[in-house]
Amino acid sequence: MRRSAKYLSFVGFTSLLALLAALHAGPPVLTGNWILFESKVSYTVNHAFKKATGVSRAAKGKARCNARECEVLIAVPVNTFDSGDSNRDLHMLETVRAALHPVLMVRGNFASSLAEKVPFTTEFVVEFAVKSAELPAQAMSFEQTGAKLRAVGSLMLRLSRFEIKPPSLVGFSVDDEVPVSFEAAWQK
Repeated sequence: MRRSAKYLSFVGFTSLLALLAALHAGPPVLTGNWILFESKVSYTVNHAFKKATGVSRAAKGKARCNARECEVLIAVPVNTFDSGDSNRDLHMLETVRAALHPVLMVRGNFASSLAEKVPFTTEFVVEFAVKSAELPAQAMSFEQTGAKLRAVGSLMLRLSRFEIKPPSLVGFSVDDEVPVSFEAAWQK
């Protein structure tokens, strides 16, 4: 039985559409429960004479998303940040009163539809030292591969908002603004 040229063109055209749809999967589908399984959180302190960066890979977290919104909770033990200088790290722990407040906590709620707009901004509540403050995350983006999701973003901590006196060295204090960047890998 011979198939007509029109039928073969229709099959070819629909196959091409299916292939294009598969190649362009679209924005991440965030619905479901997510567990943070890999992370990198970095802060950078700027001083007149030097710059120091501390990194933690010990964040824990979970997120719950439905069609309307996502709720996110991330906790980073403050004593897991490593700047490569144990004396500096010890001073940082004293400065932020880590013995009394050992965890930097980040909570957020945002519309699931924001994931379609890459990058996007949203607000997070950050609990650090003795205070909590709403901070905007900047340039946040998602990339999904199957049941895994990678989130990347940054935010700006102001030490003064958390009642932290900026430490000084040789009479010069570190900047009040401390940029924090994060990479987080999540799985369902």
